[in-house]
Amino acid sequence: MYNLMAHALLNNVISVAPRKQLSNNIIIMRRNTSACLAAAIITLACAGSVNANTITAVIGGQAQSGANYVNFDALSGGQTATYTSGGLTVSFDGNARTAPAVSPAPQLPYLSGNNNVNFGSAYTGPDTTTFLSAGNIAGAGKLTFNFTSAQNYLGLLWGSIDFGVGNGLDNMLTFYSGANGTGSVVDFVDGNSLVALNTSLDDNLTFNGSGDITGTAYVNINTTAAFESVVATSGNFTFEIDNVAYQNTGSVPDGGTTVGLLGIGLAGLVSLRRLFARA
Repeated sequence: MYNLMAHALLNNVISVAPRKQLSNNIIIMRRNTSACLAAAIITLACAGSVNANTITAVIGGQAQSGANYVNFDALSGGQTATYTSGGLTVSFDGNARTAPAVSPAPQLPYLSGNNNVNFGSAYTGPDTTTFLSAGNIAGAGKLTFNFTSAQNYLGLLWGSIDFGVGNGLDNMLTFYSGANGTGSVVDFVDGNSLVALNTSLDDNLTFNGSGDITGTAYVNINTTAAFESVVATSGNFTFEIDNVAYQNTGSVPDGGTTVGLLGIGLAGLVSLRRLFARA
């Protein structure tokens, strides 16, 4: 968005011309002011272009270092009561609960490589510990992750990835600037996003899932804007989640600096036009 706005502003600066012949001093001032304003706009465009969220989805991957790590091993299957661990609180809605040992049973995530680093002993095979489950053949479900402070990193073991269904049936994460899924949407990630990133991931579009190593990935999401809650939703294709990591990495929002600079640029452009109009 910033690149498009900057391009339009730059075109306006370049196209500005005096309505009558100016003195040499005015011409020099016009050129210098135009050049400075154009440079500021180009800098703003470049700064905006590097602000991008980053997502990785790796089979056998692991959480980022230095984060807060939460597994759900202390819970038993079938629980729906709100759960708090450190700065994270998880709430359950609809057909969302802890698993396994529930009916209908979700497909177990499949751990491999470094999936369990910082969460327990490393091993390869089905996840037989307690994990979170949103949605099943009985209908949709929702998990809400609330954080006591703003974060810009989330990692999770994403099991039995479901994608390509549409109509709210896909596994999806939505990041919000406020608590309980309120405020502006910072980002969203679904099964389609993961498969686009890693074509080795398997299509688990069955109620039981494939249950092999290609159906599970450790997903790391870093956002440029902070979030205070994340909502995991799925229809009757279960969204399985375990080994959650979160962190504020220090890459905090710019506090409106970009918007402020854009405002200054616009004000400068208006002043420049008025100067030319009076000349």
